[in-house]
Amino acid sequence: IQLAIDGWTTGGNLVEDPRASAWFARMGAEAGAAWWCDLARSEQLITQGARSDKTPELDQLLRLTRELGGLTLHLSPGQRGLFHITVGLQHAPLEEQAGPWSWQVDLGAPVTRPPEVLRDHVTQGSEILVQDTLHRIHMISSSGQVRWTRALDGPLMGPTHQVDRYRNGKFQMLLLTRTTLYLIDRNGADVSGFPVKLPSPAVAPLAVMDYENDRDYRILLPIENGRLLNFTVEGLPVKGWEPAPQLPAPAAGPVVHLRIKGKDLLVVADRAGHVHALDRKGKPRERTSLKLPADAEVLAVLPGNEPAQITLVWRTAEGALSAGIIGGTPQTLAAVAGAVPCDLDHNGVPGTLLPADGGILWSEGGKEVLWPVADARNGDALQVLNGAGKDPWLLLRTAYTGHLQLVSAQGAVLESSAGPAVVATVPADLDRDGRVEWVVISPEGRLIALPVQLPAAEMQ
Repeated sequence: IQLAIDGWTTGGNLVEDPRASAWFARMGAEAGAAWWCDLARSEQLITQGARSDKTPELDQLLRLTRELGGLTLHLSPGQRGLFHITVGLQHAPLEEQAGPWSWQVDLGAPVTRPPEVLRDHVTQGSEILVQDTLHRIHMISSSGQVRWTRALDGPLMGPTHQVDRYRNGKFQMLLLTRTTLYLIDRNGADVSGFPVKLPSPAVAPLAVMDYENDRDYRILLPIENGRLLNFTVEGLPVKGWEPAPQLPAPAAGPVVHLRIKGKDLLVVADRAGHVHALDRKGKPRERTSLKLPADAEVLAVLPGNEPAQITLVWRTAEGALSAGIIGGTPQTLAAVAGAVPCDLDHNGVPGTLLPADGGILWSEGGKEVLWPVADARNGDALQVLNGAGKDPWLLLRTAYTGHLQLVSAQGAVLESSAGPAVVATVPADLDRDGRVEWVVISPEGRLIALPVQLPAAEMQ
């Protein structure tokens, strides 16, 4: 029963399995009753309850079943109380891949960006979206089956946003390249009104606003000439937004929506260092005095109790980490490269995390704590996972071996995984079976799902 549930919830059903579907196509005659099994995949069921004194005979049987595929019996009623019985046996050896992974996928070209775990509204499980060096995007089921592949006109900018355009519980994907805005359904097809060609190249990821949580979406994206474009989910310009706001310089990051004391603010910084706080129509809403260095990379925009206390966190061209409220002046959080912002105290004040020899260094407001973590060293990559109202996990990847370590917000190592891996996603219970996986990209660009020795309850 568990295997049947897995096949349904993961999308890895029999129709998507090439080995099984090819056999069903050959045995597709109508029947009153049909019985099927895959002998090569039934080894565990065959050996259950076997007597120990029958091991030699059982081993001989298993050597045979490993070379076979489907075994099908069709039963159809005939005339005068007779029945027609058709038995079919498939020769299709199952190729097992040795390794510690749950599954792996070679897409024919290296994967170039972190894989994204998306929600599948049909199975209520997860799907994985990746892009390769040929600018193709691939949708992969949680069981490692490539559901579809399609080409885009360039590399994706920023994360994928899922929206419910028709307000019927079915999700589509908003994606952005430098020149085009896409809305794609779960089967890889364009939704009506899309793609939309941009009048000027995009310079930052898109942002999706749902002001009243009623799925009346607004899609904001900055373009090279300094304008902020605003589209409906039908691909049309938003009425009342024209003329589009013109920043003094191209944006340094996506637009961020905040609601403070009933006021909606759209916050964005430009590459000249100016910070803008706009209303829903793109008009200035708050005065700002904060000035960022030119070409700073904006990493986060944090709300405050008052609009003037909104905090921006950015990285300079030299790699230093800084922050400041829009009504104040900048403050340096970390002067060295490699630090990441993280509000572990949930007090609205950004602290920093930095891989250091022998552990992870956390600092906030002049306080510093070193969490001992085996094999940690300067130059390692650190990624903050989860967050948003809960204690985050930290993903530490060693620079030399690709070894992954999952660390709690208190510095305890929750799980280690021998590499090599160059990119990893948030660990997730992909198929909702109580087992957690994380998806990594090998140095060759292959997509691999590795099991994590954590129960799914730890993910909550």
